[in-house]
Amino acid sequence: MTVGGEPVHTRRHAMVLGAGLFAGGSLLTFVTLMVPHPEQVDVVGAWIVVLCSACVAAIFWLGRDSLPLWTLLFGVALGTLMITAGVYINGERDGGAAALNEIYYVWPIVFAAYYFPVRALAVEIAFVALCYAGVLLIMHPGSIGITRWLIVVTMLAGVGGLISRLQGRVDDLVARLSDTARRDVLTGLLNRRGFEERFDAELARAGRAERPVALILGDVDHFKAVNDRLGHPAGDAVLLRVARVLEGVGRRGDTVARLGGEEFVFIVPDADAEMAFELAERVRIAVEKAFAEAPVPLTASFGTVSFPADGRTAETLLEGADRALYAAKNGGRNRSTRGISALSAITC
Repeated sequence: MTVGGEPVHTRRHAMVLGAGLFAGGSLLTFVTLMVPHPEQVDVVGAWIVVLCSACVAAIFWLGRDSLPLWTLLFGVALGTLMITAGVYINGERDGGAAALNEIYYVWPIVFAAYYFPVRALAVEIAFVALCYAGVLLIMHPGSIGITRWLIVVTMLAGVGGLISRLQGRVDDLVARLSDTARRDVLTGLLNRRGFEERFDAELARAGRAERPVALILGDVDHFKAVNDRLGHPAGDAVLLRVARVLEGVGRRGDTVARLGGEEFVFIVPDADAEMAFELAERVRIAVEKAFAEAPVPLTASFGTVSFPADGRTAETLLEGADRALYAAKNGGRNRSTRGISALSAITC
């Protein structure tokens, strides 16, 4: 479950913050009652606000790990109503000075802007505008009422929009940084971390749908010769070219990753052992053709396995693919080997 696109732990933070805001509102109202205040203030109403706010704060705090998502939305609306009640009981309707309690409307707006989608924020701003208009009509503040309403609602809309936009930019930045942490710097392919996360997700999806998923592990043959003869910059250029070749051969929906060094891997959804072997052969031939005229002609070897035939866990399948690749290397390189064939070869 998410709050405004955020993970579950952020929902817990929102619950804790909501508890703090209600506790703060309760405390502020309590302090107002303890210090000298206009005689027009509705003391009974203020005590009701104190107690209700304290109760809601306690509920949010105690339920920070178990309350459902809708309670956050309900909490923001309830906070708006309590602030509206505070505006009503501050004594202004009976001739007292305006206490400007409406400034506290900024709390639910900021909360909604940070944690909720833009649509939910717009609904909250509209709800605040409606509540404030209603309480002003009841209080009859005179001609200044419309001006006060416009100032407050405009301010809240501006604050909410600004925070929502900033939060969106922060989310985008975090997403980009997260993606960068899962990408190989040289080739732009997924790195080992990105591969493991994607493969786990594909296996879970394949298990639920009872559909196959294949893994193709590849290694560039005699890559060390490139670095020894032409230098590491040439080696990097070769790896980058291999990555582009692999991306060009795979199907849409396949995932290509670089595990490290000259080792690459394909995740092939909805592919059985035979389909995986056919794709490995197409990739092998494409690599051979791409480097046929290179100063150091290169080829690649591949080992293939499939879920669930060759294993049901990521570890088992990766080990099987590695054994298949090892068998391809031992068999003379520039070839593809199925997982079952690899196991048989090692057994013999």
